[in-house]
Order: sequence, then C-alpha cells, then structure tokens
Amino acid sequence: LSTRRLDEWITWSPTSERIASTSGGDEEDELVSIDVASGEDVTLARAAQFFGWSFSPDGERVVFARAGRTADGYISDEIDLFVTAADGAGETRRITETGDSSDPVWGPTSIAFTRLSEIWQIQPDGSGRASVTRPLPKRSAGQRRGVLFPIDWSEDGSVLLAGLVDDWGGQPIAVDPETGATRELGRFGRPLGADTIGLSRDGRSALVQEGHRAHVPRQKMTVLIVPY
Repeated sequence: LSTRRLDEWITWSPTSERIASTSGGDEEDELVSIDVASGEDVTLARAAQFFGWSFSPDGERVVFARAGRTADGYISDEIDLFVTAADGAGETRRITETGDSSDPVWGPTSIAFTRLSEIWQIQPDGSGRASVTRPLPKRSAGQRRGVLFPIDWSEDGSVLLAGLVDDWGGQPIAVDPETGATRELGRFGRPLGADTIGLSRDGRSALVQEGHRAHVPRQKMTVLIVPY
C-alpha cells in the first residue's frame, strides 16, 4: 500500500477504504491517510508529536490531537484536537483550545477524548464539550499513571471501552456514556504488562493483550477476549 515508514498504530477507517498512521520526519511527524484501492497517500497534518487520531463513522473525516513546538524548539505541553477531511481536501478545524486534550475516539454520536485524566466528549464542530466520567482517585504517582483514556465505541454508541494507565499497562475499563459510571473488566498483565486493544462491534467483549513490554518473549504474550 505504501513505501512510507509508518511509525505508529495503523488504523482502518470504518468503511475499510483508508488507513491512517504517522510517519516521522527530521523535524516534524506527519499524519498520513492512504487510499487502500490506489495506494495514494496524503499528509493530513504535521506536528512535533501526535497524541492519537480517529476516523469518523462514515470514514470521511479524521480527528487528531497534536502538539507543536515551543520557541526553544521543545515539544509543547499544549495539546488540542483538530478535525480534517480524510482525503486531505478542505480545511482543518481546531475544536478545542484548552491545551489539555488528547486520545480522541470518534463515536456514533460524539468524539470521546482524554482531558484532566478523565474522559470528555465533544461534537465534531467543537460544541457540546462535557465531561463523561467523574474524577478518579489518584492511584499512583508518575507520568500518565491513573489516566483514563477512551479506546473504542460499540457500533450503536451505547458502550465505550476505555483504558486505565497503571504499572501494568492499560487496564480495560467499561464506561457508561450516559451516566459516566466506570467498571473494571479485570486486572491483567501482572507482571508482564497489558494493552487494551479494542471492542467488538456489538459491545459484548473487549480484546486485551497480555505481555506488552519490550523484554517479554513472544511465547509469553497472550491475546484475551474479555466479556464486557
């Protein structure tokens, strides 16, 4: 499909017509969208660093989180969400301005994202921003530990799967989008680490990988289907 070096997760559009990933450059990373039928790629955005992206349900648009650089050349702490066309045509619109928004996941009725260690939601035009989950207790100190981030929506939008960063990776968390209630699906990866990967379309099960750390041999990695 492409001769570019793709550095991050490769994500499919819901229609399977495009894939997206990032490609690292000397000064900036590029968010790249590739047409599966033709192999043609377009650069959707450039940034010092991207903090997640997601296709709209119809595959026509992409929401992404980006950070620029400071005057001294360092990666900025200011991270915001932007929406653009998946084919690279049209303008890019900024939909948050608080500098603390990352990990967007576009669902059937809204975009979920991380803000202040919690999950929030927003409409693609920037309206309707509101918190979904309540503040979580501080579970551990350190960068991103205790952060709740969205991972996947069910096809009807009634179920939201999230991950909770802890010492063993990203633990699977069930989130009720209506009430904001959260519930652990289990604790995995001790001591080899875990990654919560995705949700089935019907929202009945989550995909979890145990053994995500670099030093873990493949023979000790396990893929789990966890009841939601």
